[in-house]
Amino acid sequence: MARDPGPATAEPMTASQRRLLMACATYWLTRRYAPSLRELVELAHLSSTSVAAYNLRRLERGHLITFEREISRSICLTEQGWSECDLQPPLAVAPTRALVSQT
Repeated sequence: MARDPGPATAEPMTASQRRLLMACATYWLTRRYAPSLRELVELAHLSSTSVAAYNLRRLERGHLITFEREISRSICLTEQGWSECDLQPPLAVAPTRALVSQT
């Protein structure tokens, strides 16, 4: 029988993850909406969208960001994510499903 490893331990952020988090934060602050995955690849100097997606999932597991996989440009930094960047969040940063057309 496999043993339950218990709660996941916080892993240190890699340089790529830190660049990705900072790119999300600065993009939010300048434009007031989230970057696309392709924009993040360029802004964070990553090699591909799959690398960006992998690192976004790691940041999400670390409770630094949230995002809806079905909604484009839905990346939001959590309070912990903004704190990690040493930045204050803009007043309204969370996209809501109410804004999405149900067609």
